[in-house]
Amino acid sequence: MEQERTPFSIHSEQNDSVIKPESKEDASPTILSKLRKKTGKIAKGLAIVGMLSTAEITDQQNPHHPTTYEQFHEQKLKKNRFLDEQSYTKLAELNPHDALEVADSYQYKPWAWKIIENTIDSLKYEALQYADKYKDIPNSKEIIKRTVTKGVEEGHVYFVLEYANSFADEPYAKEIIEKIADTNPGVVIEFANHFVTQPYAQKIVEKIATPDCSEIIKSVIIRQAKNFKDVQWGKKIIEEIAESQPRDVLLYAEELMSLPYATELIERSIKKSPSSMIRNEYTEFSDMYANGATLKILQESNDPFIQTLSKIKKIKYDDYIKENMCAMIDEIINNGLTLENAAYIAGDEKQFLEELIKIKLRPNHFGDEIVDYFLTRKSLEKVEKINRLHEETDAMRFKSIENSSPQDLYLLLVYGDEEIFTSSFNGIFNRLIERAKQTNITGIQLLEEIGYVKFRTFIRSCTEFNRFGDFLNTMTKDQQEEVLQRFIKNLDKTKDSLREAISIAEAIETTNNPEILKILAEEIKKQINNTRIDRKEIKILYKLIATTLTSKEPGDAWLKEIQKEYQIPSLIEVPSKELFNANGKNVQKYFFYDDEDGRVTFKNFLDQYKNNGEWKIKDAGTYVVISARSNNREIVIYANKPEKEYVGQEQIAKELEKQNIQTLVAVHRGHSYHAQKTIEKIPPSAKIVSLGSCGGYRNLSDVFKHAPQAHVISTKGTGTKFVNEPLLKILNEEILSGRDINWSDFWKKAERKIGNDKFKNYVAPNKNFGLAFIKTYKQALDKEILHQ
Repeated sequence: MEQERTPFSIHSEQNDSVIKPESKEDASPTILSKLRKKTGKIAKGLAIVGMLSTAEITDQQNPHHPTTYEQFHEQKLKKNRFLDEQSYTKLAELNPHDALEVADSYQYKPWAWKIIENTIDSLKYEALQYADKYKDIPNSKEIIKRTVTKGVEEGHVYFVLEYANSFADEPYAKEIIEKIADTNPGVVIEFANHFVTQPYAQKIVEKIATPDCSEIIKSVIIRQAKNFKDVQWGKKIIEEIAESQPRDVLLYAEELMSLPYATELIERSIKKSPSSMIRNEYTEFSDMYANGATLKILQESNDPFIQTLSKIKKIKYDDYIKENMCAMIDEIINNGLTLENAAYIAGDEKQFLEELIKIKLRPNHFGDEIVDYFLTRKSLEKVEKINRLHEETDAMRFKSIENSSPQDLYLLLVYGDEEIFTSSFNGIFNRLIERAKQTNITGIQLLEEIGYVKFRTFIRSCTEFNRFGDFLNTMTKDQQEEVLQRFIKNLDKTKDSLREAISIAEAIETTNNPEILKILAEEIKKQINNTRIDRKEIKILYKLIATTLTSKEPGDAWLKEIQKEYQIPSLIEVPSKELFNANGKNVQKYFFYDDEDGRVTFKNFLDQYKNNGEWKIKDAGTYVVISARSNNREIVIYANKPEKEYVGQEQIAKELEKQNIQTLVAVHRGHSYHAQKTIEKIPPSAKIVSLGSCGGYRNLSDVFKHAPQAHVISTKGTGTKFVNEPLLKILNEEILSGRDINWSDFWKKAERKIGNDKFKNYVAPNKNFGLAFIKTYKQALDKEILHQ
């Protein structure tokens, strides 16, 4: 349980007294910052010492009065520019870098051309840095191409792109850079300034720089934003990425100042992530985080939110308290809350949560993002505590919300949504309905009082846990219809229309009530017809939502037409017929890795099938084949031995290719740092993928790129063999039975059988519907743009 913090009195920066000594964690950044600042100087000093120590002192140099590095280097260059053939040959053998650095002095001497070419070959990719020195010798274009190709083949893509301006305008450049972009997209962005002006470059970079690219690439895009200021799409993509990466904007604010819209971008990022300006890690790195650009804006901005943040920042106070105070800026600005009182509230968990809820219910309040952040964090903490007490009595388990209002309980459900499981949801929801009855509040009144905050999330959760009918029963028929219509309409007026559309589609996926579905279908059709022609992305979202109705309303002609155009793969269940090849085999590949965990896991895996009459185990040297038959169905599992990680996986792939057999189930068995190696080998034919490693949920988008139709079992927290082994065995028994795999039913069955507390960390495939929706939406949007 988090330790309760006691607020202290506030002191200004002018007061020399120290409120609270820095913790070791707080002190670390200061030490690191000093080291960072000194590293460059030390490295340069060592380089100079090394150069001078190896330099030959000529008669003209006085050893008692050494020259500076720059003077020495200039003298050396001057001497090397006037060598005869023998001396230049010797220089190239002993110091190839020095020989190429002066190659431009020998470009008109035929005897030097072969020497230069041989020197380039000896340096391989490193020779690219001197390309401007030998670009005029005969065959230089072919030599540079050879050097670039070697560099890419040997994996030195950083070096190749750093000197891309030496070949960027050549016909082969596009293919080279595209090849690098496939495996190292971040490096392409990092050095885009060396080729971004080329006609082909924009498409390569634009393909990488999208709002759904990885966070690492987003960070690089922000850092290199100045390289895209003259590119047509530059501002749009940078602003979109800045929405999810505000801290990177503040980190690289100095570099961004060359952009005409930099001040606006930085101000918006400060408001989205005010804690970045509070924490020691962001204020003590004066050369990195608290740079001149952000501090100047913080001091000079006319925005009332930023002005108030500036006052909070100047207070000498515990960072935890100051962070919480950021969420109450609206109260400070609009309702006269003093900094002193804000600090006391910030230090009291109960009061702070009550204050957050009060602010959230106020329309158009300042700092909505930071309020949402804290509501989410506090709600997840509370839900997690309720989850942990699942074996206690209801009175003990839900004691913390015993006196909560319907509004409080509603916010707990929608902001704690990511961690909640069935019994926790039902317990909180039951109390919400009970309190609503006690206070004579109907469902629609509750939504109105709460300002319809995240109401699509609430409805989606209600349908998922089969409680939507109970919520609707608190209203009249007219009110029910009004809520259902509002659930569908006005996507174009939301801040994140894609996220809201996913909630709608997920709710429809789990709804079977024909009356509700009819109202939803009519409203969806109306929205498709009424959406403005210039809002194509909204129309696509509504059409994709409509596709979730096709299995429930198969007779509607308009739905059939939409289904021809768009189709989201259903993740509710996997039909049994899709899990077997034409010859009645369900082929599975298990990937094990050569470490201690891999060996232990492999033994446990085999133990599940040993001494079981239904299953046969065959040792194939570098891998094992486990099989079982039932009627005309057969499961065949190929699993490499962990100590034969590479050769085993390769031989399995060759064997399946030789038999022309498609893999239908792929299973990752190993730590999370091995996950990408497995994902790269997942075939497009896979219908089920299991990522049992810690945090497997983070890799879902990568899985969908390789296997678009895959249903993915993943983890949000820690994966464990005590869940993985029995879960996969239960899954195989279900597959072999010939029954369709309905994930909701299967998950309940597995939870009962496994009974391990860690099972709550595992995410069923039907909970991953959002990713399938996003992928289909992106494809549809790209297709629409292509045909414009």
